[in-house]
Amino acid sequence: MTIKTRKILFYSACLIFIIAGAIAVFYSSGWRFDPETMVINKLGALFFEIKPNDASISIDKANFKFDPGFLRSGTFIANLFPKKYIVRINKEGYQEWIKELEVRPSLITQTPPIILLPEKISFGEPFAKKISDFWLGPEYFIVLKNNKLEFNSQTIIGNAVSKWSADGKMVITASENEYFAIDLAAPKNSIHLNLMFENLQKKSAKDSSRIREINFSPADKNQYIISTSRGLYLMDVKKSSIEIIRKEPTGAINYFDDKIIFSADGKIFTHKPSLRIQEPLLSQNFGEIKEINVSPSGYYVSIIDNGILYIFSRKSLILSKIAENATLSSFSPDSRKIAYINSNNEISTYILEPSEKYAGEKPSRFNLGLIDKKITWYGDSNHLFIKYPSGLYFLETSGLPPINLQLIDLEAEKFQYNAEENAVYLLRNGDLYKIKLE
Repeated sequence: MTIKTRKILFYSACLIFIIAGAIAVFYSSGWRFDPETMVINKLGALFFEIKPNDASISIDKANFKFDPGFLRSGTFIANLFPKKYIVRINKEGYQEWIKELEVRPSLITQTPPIILLPEKISFGEPFAKKISDFWLGPEYFIVLKNNKLEFNSQTIIGNAVSKWSADGKMVITASENEYFAIDLAAPKNSIHLNLMFENLQKKSAKDSSRIREINFSPADKNQYIISTSRGLYLMDVKKSSIEIIRKEPTGAINYFDDKIIFSADGKIFTHKPSLRIQEPLLSQNFGEIKEINVSPSGYYVSIIDNGILYIFSRKSLILSKIAENATLSSFSPDSRKIAYINSNNEISTYILEPSEKYAGEKPSRFNLGLIDKKITWYGDSNHLFIKYPSGLYFLETSGLPPINLQLIDLEAEKFQYNAEENAVYLLRNGDLYKIKLE
């Protein structure tokens, strides 16, 4: 073999080694040639958390079908070309989940936890029969039977529950415009709140108007916050005393920690009953405030003023306009989102704190027809309960199409969700049931 031939072979081998090494590095870095688009691109991945976890996953444009086992908390699908995929998740006897997901180069697209509901939910035996209404508290529940309130099979005064105390051991009931305070440890005894308020008015408050709204004080279960057309009061039933909080008409009222938050004279104030400290929440002047809500974290306050939804951040002290034509709102349990309904009966979500975990998360808007004007979040902050005249549904709040709206029950007349138990209490055909969605 000549020297020239040897050199050619040597340099050819070096070239092949360099090319092969480059290809190996190129391949290991996630670069691939996509025959569909005829483009070289970096691959991405998908990650799912699914309940129940033994569901199957199919992805179009990828010729992929995954049948998982039981021992798995999540499903990771790698080596996907960057593009949009239609993902279907199925399990026999369960409602199908469908979503269009975008895979991005070198990134993992993760969806919020996916919950599949059975095609037919088993209700079991009812634990309350032949009732017309019910009210669920932190500790107990009260039912309306034969137009009378019942607690633990005992009749209590009133025909509706107005408020529960924070610990769920006391309740305010109502009968027309009359209010009664009941300690559920002795449910036969009650305090006629209207009568006590009227008697104390004559002595000190000098307000002859009727009670418009009443609630337990956030500071003391023996104290009640009472709103009339002329003012806002703190009534102490133990001390038989009344204190004027605001001597002028007040609008929306809410509570957080040990404070009252309310609107009056176009401004929003906070009041701490224990210290008798009252101060404006912000300097902004408003018009007709219909609603004030406070997020579970306490960091955000939502305000609906003449249909305009504002969010006030107590951390940044910034007031932001979120939407127009809003009628009511509700913060998610994790305080990252707020859902609201407008006068067109559309329900929307707005993201207050974007998640780095869920790629592609964005606000959503749903036109779902004639739904009840009520917002109830599920405990994971990624689903809402939607009540129609003809049934109860479970809505995924992802802003990505298509809409995943799963049926819970077509015969649901009323429901309440208990986050502590992660259970739905549901009234259907005059009987009360308790079901779990997972």
